[in-house]
Amino acid sequence: MNRLEDMQIYVETVRCGTFSAAARKLGLSKQYVSQRVAALEARLGVRLLNRTTRRIDPTHLGQEYYTRTLRLLQDADEADLAVSAHSQVPRGRLRMTAPMSYGLQHLPALVSGFLAGCPEVEIDIDLNDRIVDLISEGYDMALRIGVLPDSTLIARRLAPVRQFTVVSPAYVAAHGIPQHPDQLKQHACLL
Repeated sequence: MNRLEDMQIYVETVRCGTFSAAARKLGLSKQYVSQRVAALEARLGVRLLNRTTRRIDPTHLGQEYYTRTLRLLQDADEADLAVSAHSQVPRGRLRMTAPMSYGLQHLPALVSGFLAGCPEVEIDIDLNDRIVDLISEGYDMALRIGVLPDSTLIARRLAPVRQFTVVSPAYVAAHGIPQHPDQLKQHACLL
């Protein structure tokens, strides 16, 4: 049997306090969990757990083994993550939202370039000028234009946005030029 698997089963059994709870958490049968812990004790030649009908508790040696094994399993997980992080290919579904005008003008080239480099990613884009609640509506990211209100979300400035007020020569000839911003209320404006 796999020593690492037996250690994982033992650690989960101590955490959960019963074979049944550990079995449920690990997706294994109670009998299998109990057998693997018994086999571990036999291999080590010591009793690791005191068993009652309702609960199990680690012995003194069982607690020491738990502490050392937990550290070893955490190190193994960290080793897996450190190595796999360098070789993982991005994959999965990325759900994002962006303003309609920006999305139509800029995203096609950006998304196609991204997908060429990450073919295992599927992007679901919602072009919408409404400010969405990323968390409650299940979005992974949003592109927004403007000032970010105080937020716990992580935000990165991508580019500056310049705004201009413009008018056509024909409109000026027909209606004149407003002399003050308050006068814009009396003009036909597209905002």
